[in-house]
Amino acid sequence: SMNVSGDIILGALFPIHERSNRNHECDRLQEEGLQQLEALLFTLKKINENPKLLPGVKLGVIALDTCDSATYALEQSLDFIKGFIARSNSGEQEFQCHDGSMPRFSDGSFDRMMGIIGGRSSSVSIQLANILRLFQVPQISYQSTSPTLSNKEKYEYFFRTVPSDVNQAHAILKLLKKFRWTYVSIVYSNTDYGNKGYEKLQDLAPNYNICFSNPQSINTDHFTDHDYDSVIQNLRQKTNARVVVVFADKQTTRNVMMAANRLGVTKRFVWIGSDGWSGHNSVVENIEEILEGAITISPLVRSIRGFDQYFTSLTPENNKDNPWFVEFWEEYFHCQYQGLHETPWSNKYQHWCSPNKRISPSNGYTQTPALHFVRDAAYAFAHALHDLHKYVCGGEEGLCDAMVRIDGPTLKGYLQQIKFKDENGKTFRFLPSGDAPPRYSIFNFQKRSGNYTWRNVGSYIQRSMGCL
Repeated sequence: SMNVSGDIILGALFPIHERSNRNHECDRLQEEGLQQLEALLFTLKKINENPKLLPGVKLGVIALDTCDSATYALEQSLDFIKGFIARSNSGEQEFQCHDGSMPRFSDGSFDRMMGIIGGRSSSVSIQLANILRLFQVPQISYQSTSPTLSNKEKYEYFFRTVPSDVNQAHAILKLLKKFRWTYVSIVYSNTDYGNKGYEKLQDLAPNYNICFSNPQSINTDHFTDHDYDSVIQNLRQKTNARVVVVFADKQTTRNVMMAANRLGVTKRFVWIGSDGWSGHNSVVENIEEILEGAITISPLVRSIRGFDQYFTSLTPENNKDNPWFVEFWEEYFHCQYQGLHETPWSNKYQHWCSPNKRISPSNGYTQTPALHFVRDAAYAFAHALHDLHKYVCGGEEGLCDAMVRIDGPTLKGYLQQIKFKDENGKTFRFLPSGDAPPRYSIFNFQKRSGNYTWRNVGSYIQRSMGCL
């Protein structure tokens, strides 16, 4: 885990590594998760440097890696939970040591944890939300879009800076209708995310005069290459539909596309994607021509100002806070970082990293889409805590006594009321369901002057769809 100290601590969960296909452990490092963590650190720095926001109070963070697996994320979150148990002890003193003193967990920093940012996937967020509700700890996800999480009776401490997939189904159907694609195949993952997306699309399809034929469910835990090949064969043989909606996460989608590649299915289908894999380069890597022309829908994307400059200036020397950064550096530059290993051939890379390397667009850096949802989650907590601070500390700088222990239901109440302008001047606030307002970007995977790229070609806001 990673710790940055502060007067008030936020817990955070990011998929720094991919989930292994073999078990629920971790596989290779993914740059997207690492950029999301750095986006949070970048934002907290800005919040802490702003004298008007939370004056005299420093926000810190304890970040964990989920490896995009609900099982692994729960194991990792045990430390959070121990901290919440220790904290709930403050009033009644249910737990005591033999000498009558109060037990403390770790160094006590978990006692100052007031909220959680995460998870990325809905399966991780649902597991967390079930537990955090017991301890009355507010949670803000930056990427979980399952409609399940809008259920306030069940997940009353859950908020998110992205819209629920209920709206995404409308956006996909509107897109299909616009192009007069009325007969469409559908592939979806057998997960909460995929199943709910498929059900919603099926429910709403008649309103748009669209017929989904040949639905295929993918068991993400048990499918082999052979099973994925069968999915493509079914799409090819059982229907003459040219358009295929794929409602799944990026790893599952990648497996489907690899099967299309193995079977040489290049120009046969137009792929329409859900936000689970929208705009991701990791899905299209080395199989670009299979996906040329794909259209995906994703919660409205805006880049974070100043982040490119921040991220490209990071090196293992100046970024000691992030324990995963050296591993990222080695993956990014395909070399071994000196001082970590005895010899360069003890690892997968045969040579040392040269000391003057820097991350830059010329060697492959681009800002991961949707980082601003992480930024909005941090600002949402900062503004709620600011309003609470103003009320209970009465303008006094720093953490007054009344704010040392923040009551979960109170903080939740302040989060429900927040309203602030984001960097683009748009007002951010949560809907009564805890969801963000429905705003989407539309991407198209295109080949331009020899290079493939995801282009932002339009947007869908509430009931309107603009410029395709």
